[in-house]
Amino acid sequence: QAGQRDCRDMDVQVGPSDRTAFVGMLRSRGYQTEAAEGNSYQRGVLQVDLHEHPLGLAERLFPIPLDEIWAQSETLTGRMRRPSYEMEFVLGLVHSAKHGFGRMVWLLDSALLLQRLPASRVLPVVQRYGVSRLLDYSLWAMVELFQMAPPPGLEQAIRPWGQRGLLERWLLTKIRQRRGTDRLGRLLL
Repeated sequence: QAGQRDCRDMDVQVGPSDRTAFVGMLRSRGYQTEAAEGNSYQRGVLQVDLHEHPLGLAERLFPIPLDEIWAQSETLTGRMRRPSYEMEFVLGLVHSAKHGFGRMVWLLDSALLLQRLPASRVLPVVQRYGVSRLLDYSLWAMVELFQMAPPPGLEQAIRPWGQRGLLERWLLTKIRQRRGTDRLGRLLL
């Protein structure tokens, strides 16, 4: 299951109308923040980061409306929801690229989601939200780093090396060398 592993923090999407109540709940359970209006709350080694949009600043480049994310989500319990697998895949593509594929676990999450999603469900959502190039980079990285065969129906989403420009080849070489960083991610986006 994607995202089910040990991690340094928990990212929680909280709408503006729920923020005050959610922060109150965190504080009542001993979570504290350094800033008066901070987005990061800590209790011991536990950290919760609050977000209004799951893409953060990358939402400016990939304006995926929150109402579409919520509409395509499923209820876990009470008011807790999780994105659909398609939406989680798209959000994961942007997140991985934003960080220059610096952590292989994010790429692994995408690979796990692709096991649940046939190409007929991946390609339309990737095209709709303008992340085809990020799908190309992710699939390329999965082939290069994990020696994975592309999932059926997605083979054509990986452009041949010779069709890539000089800067793009340099960026992907950094990923192949496992030297991905947030700075590299900003160039990828």
